[in-house]
This record gives sequence, structure tokens and C-alpha cells, in this order.
Amino acid sequence: MEVNLINNSGSGISAALNTAIEATRAQFIVRHDIDDIMMPNRLRYYSELFDQGAEYIFGSALRFPKIKRITVPLSLEAARRRALHECPFIRPGSAFKEAAWDNIGRYNSYFDGVEDFDLWSRVLWSEHKIKPDERLHVLYRRHPAQFARTRVGHQTNLKRIEIFERNRLATLSV
Repeated sequence: MEVNLINNSGSGISAALNTAIEATRAQFIVRHDIDDIMMPNRLRYYSELFDQGAEYIFGSALRFPKIKRITVPLSLEAARRRALHECPFIRPGSAFKEAAWDNIGRYNSYFDGVEDFDLWSRVLWSEHKIKPDERLHVLYRRHPAQFARTRVGHQTNLKRIEIFERNRLATLSV
């Protein structure tokens, strides 16, 4: 396995993600946080689903230490409805084809903190092939210092409404 370290200090999460994805030679990108635990079959699930034509995959998770199963919406309409209130997917349960990411557009630094929601909202309103998977892909660690649970995180999440509406209205005008 080849590992490359890339210095992208001080540019923000979106710029760091864009730099890392642009530097890879991989066909598939798997998002994973260092404090989460990948299920043993996760990569095999992704391989199967990509072979079936999926471009974006969203898997379910088991949250810990307070145990709760987090399931993904199993239809496009259910995902769009959930996106009105919260992010319908979790980062460590996601993967996508590099070519599909290249087509939909890069992470937008304006939305640092909710960068995944911005990307996934664009995906929800696009023609890309989305495959939700109810099998467990990851053990997802939840903790008090997590960005989404902080005051700044809650304020930043207000951008989610702007993102959702921007992408929904863009599809209506096409």
C-alpha cells in the first residue's frame, strides 16, 4: 500500500479534501474519520455496489458510545425529505467514484463545517446514481466536542438551509 503525505495546512477542510482527492489516482473515494471504526465488509460492499453502477454510496452506521443505529434513507425522495431537517447521510458511511465527484463539483470552502451536506445536496438534486445501503458500514463515534454538537456547529448548520434551497431551485430552473 502506498501512502503519501500532503501538506495543505491552514486552508480549511474543503480545500484539504479537494487537494487530497485531486492527488489520488484511485477510482473510488471512501470518506472515513479517524475516530470511527470501519466494519470488516465495508470495502467489499462498496466494490459490489460500484460494480452495480452506483456513483455515490451511503451506508448505515451504529453510533457509539450511546448505542443507536443510524440508517440511511432508502429512496431519493426520502433522502430529500430528510435533508430538509438534517443531513441525510453520515460522512464515515460514504464513498463515491472520483469521476462522479469531478463531475458534480469540488467541495466548496464557503461551506466548511457543512461541506459534506453541500456536496450531498448537489448529489441529491443531480442525475447521479445514488445507492443507499442499509447494511452497517461503520461504527460511528459520537462525542461532546464533535463539530456538529458545538455552538459554532449549530450556527454553521444554518448554512444547510441555504445549500438545500440553492440546489433545489437550481434543478427547477433547468
